[in-house]
Amino acid sequence: MRKIETLMNDAIANNKDWQSGNTSVSYNEENGVSVVRLHGNKIAEVGDDFLQIFDGGWQSNTTKSRLNAMIDRFCNATTDGVFQKDYCWFIRDNNVTRDFDNGYIFAWSNHGQNQERMGINLCPFLYHLRSPYSSLMMTETKDNIVDRDELQDAYINEIIDGMDIKDLMRIVYDNIEQNLDQYSVDELIEEVQEYYPHLLE
Repeated sequence: MRKIETLMNDAIANNKDWQSGNTSVSYNEENGVSVVRLHGNKIAEVGDDFLQIFDGGWQSNTTKSRLNAMIDRFCNATTDGVFQKDYCWFIRDNNVTRDFDNGYIFAWSNHGQNQERMGINLCPFLYHLRSPYSSLMMTETKDNIVDRDELQDAYINEIIDGMDIKDLMRIVYDNIEQNLDQYSVDELIEEVQEYYPHLLE
């Protein structure tokens, strides 16, 4: 587990407000619920007897890592979790696999029951972008052979056109973070020293 995720979980466990980098925890004293946000978007609510999870509008590796860190701490790391297969997210609750649903609740007192379904289950790009691109979703059949490269290029450009600067920054951040997570500490220091030495001062 990453250090930032350990600190996040400690803040939740101790009913504290906390923020570091792209991740924050806000504790509401009135209802006793901690709200966890990534890039300003809610990805979880944690109460005394439940953990409710969301994808924050973007099913990134960082979001999944944060969710699994909370699940490991407050649920059952052996039987519960969020994982990805064939570009789609799934939930494992008490060793039962189901489609990912925004608003899914892991409840301590009623473990394994999804008490609230607030979202729709779609693969990452289509869900995040609310899919104005359904006209591009073609199927290759005997009567309709599409140019894959042309279709893919058009689809990518439509996705980018539908994003704002915040969406693009989140993609870049998550990709860089994913790459840097593979570095050793020495490798990270070496690269920072080469490009941004003032960060080590």
